[in-house]
Amino acid sequence: EAVLEIKADYPHIRLLLYLPCRNHSAKWDAEDCTRLDVIINNADEVRYITDGEYTDGCMKQRNAAMVHDAHYCVAWFNRRIGGTSQTVAIAKKCGCAVRNIVYEKSL
Repeated sequence: EAVLEIKADYPHIRLLLYLPCRNHSAKWDAEDCTRLDVIINNADEVRYITDGEYTDGCMKQRNAAMVHDAHYCVAWFNRRIGGTSQTVAIAKKCGCAVRNIVYEKSL
């Protein structure tokens, strides 16, 4: 949503979505599904990492695919566990520059 907001001022920015599977939002509430639909419909590109149902490991596959295609990682996290933390660790291991903006919010 933040990227969609700034695209008006910075039209060269592209929004690429990496979604783990086709039904990853099946258990989300209606409001979150609507928000996701707006983002998908306004994204420049949507990449589904697996074409099937949600499985154990599809989120990790998605995270690895994002890092593989990235030159720079901007993250917002404050925990050492979880998917974002794992993705940042993969990015650092691959030599991708990482910037964690969670701490900048409090400045």
